[in-house]
Amino acid sequence: MAQDRVQDCQETPVSRICSCATKCCRWILFLISMVWIGLSIAEIVIGSVYLDECPRQRYIPIYLIVNGVVMIVMTLLSIVDGIRPNICIHVLLSLLGIFWFCWLIAGSVWTFRIYPNYDNCNRTVYLFAFSVLIIQWIALAFMLPVVILKLCTSLSACASCLSCFSCSSCNACSVCSRCASLCCCGTKG
Repeated sequence: MAQDRVQDCQETPVSRICSCATKCCRWILFLISMVWIGLSIAEIVIGSVYLDECPRQRYIPIYLIVNGVVMIVMTLLSIVDGIRPNICIHVLLSLLGIFWFCWLIAGSVWTFRIYPNYDNCNRTVYLFAFSVLIIQWIALAFMLPVVILKLCTSLSACASCLSCFSCSSCNACSVCSRCASLCCCGTKG
């Protein structure tokens, strides 16, 4: 009976529009992810090349390297999570997100503290770190409401389906196929 409700719900015009919007959003997010990976690679390269060329604040190149690696890992995990959702990936992304936010604050302190007198720091590495931080704070301002909305939507949509997060009931969940795809055993219900 619950399976019929899920199937009926999928055949409405609204669900077709949502499906199309979801596909479009996935492509846009994929393109944004590729740009983000490119920026992250540039962070690693510039941080590595100028590792010893910022004696005034030696942590700025290190910030760039670590931030680049973390952003690449988070972006790739997000892509994998979009293809095949898994609760373990969600937990890992959450932990990496917390680390990234703390690292963003640390990088901001290290970089903005010496502004505008960065004369003992290589101009390229300093201005690149400065620009990356501004971009990331702006991106965070745009992403935070989306993440909060997604979290609230996911929690409300799956409130009746909490048992799906245990391996023993992955196949028992027929109310919410989305929850079944997030169970720890990785199989859909």
